[in-house]
Amino acid sequence: MDKRKIVQDLATQTGVAFRRASSEDIAQLKILGAPDEILDFFTNYEPSDCAEISGARLWPIAELIHENKDYVPGADLQPRGFLVIATNECGDSFCVDFSVPGKQSCPVVIMSHELSWEEMSEKEVHALRKVVAQSFTEFLELFVAGRLDKEPLFEPNAG
Repeated sequence: MDKRKIVQDLATQTGVAFRRASSEDIAQLKILGAPDEILDFFTNYEPSDCAEISGARLWPIAELIHENKDYVPGADLQPRGFLVIATNECGDSFCVDFSVPGKQSCPVVIMSHELSWEEMSEKEVHALRKVVAQSFTEFLELFVAGRLDKEPLFEPNAG
């Protein structure tokens, strides 16, 4: 699905307007390590307020900056290659996983806000990442359809 169509559907379902982001806000996302697909989307389609569908929440950039710098789990995960791009109603975070270098499209994972990420090794963190979409575009498609998996892992994934 084309991002323009996704954004039209998001705006219709949530009543939230989408706008071009400021260059200052995009610069902040770059500093946090946002991949190009995230920068491109938010440059053209930043939500003006929280856009919520079925308990999943897509935030304006100013809130995402706080999610990645000031709030758990984002503040603990961002230095490890995860960028919070949305949350769920329980406070868990949907993150773009750019921790594996050289990937064209980064998967989107959900991470619990209830775990002590700062105390974990890289291997432990990766064992608790739950992929909810293979790309940011797939994440948006699932988001607008209300079909995102919103339940993080609390025990390492055996698979």
